[in-house]
Amino acid sequence: MSAPHDVIIILGAKPLSSGLPGPAIERRVTHGVKLYAAGRAPNVLMSGGVTQGVVPEAEIMAKVAADAGVTAASLHREEISTRTFENARECCRVMGEKGWRKAIVVTDHFHMRRALMCFESLGYHVTPDPVRLAFSPYVAAAHVREFFARLIYVRMIRAYVHGDVRG
Repeated sequence: MSAPHDVIIILGAKPLSSGLPGPAIERRVTHGVKLYAAGRAPNVLMSGGVTQGVVPEAEIMAKVAADAGVTAASLHREEISTRTFENARECCRVMGEKGWRKAIVVTDHFHMRRALMCFESLGYHVTPDPVRLAFSPYVAAAHVREFFARLIYVRMIRAYVHGDVRG
């Protein structure tokens, strides 16, 4: 019996200034590794370039996943993107190169709507599997930030689709 999806895509987040994984990386990778261990997909694609320091987010994430038991053959990295739309674009590129069609996307629940918007604008329907966080001032602020980010992204995606923006 084959897995129902080809790949679990885990979207990056900024690491700590020390280069160690931050809380968002830890929770997203932990969630994705659970899906992998449950057999939801045979591949895990880490997405994220350099946003702080010199090490790409995807490299930091891959180490966390490897330490949690994801095999080297199952681990893939996209180390170019530095924001959500680029995550989607580069992951879609990798999926095309690998012949993968069905993906699960992992990110924090408050970020998922914008992530899905990006993937769908590129013609990829993905299955969301968000990381749920308990309500807190941080989560409330993240929801407000995401509301405004989605407004900006609607315009940015429209420009990209019409060839006015590189991404």
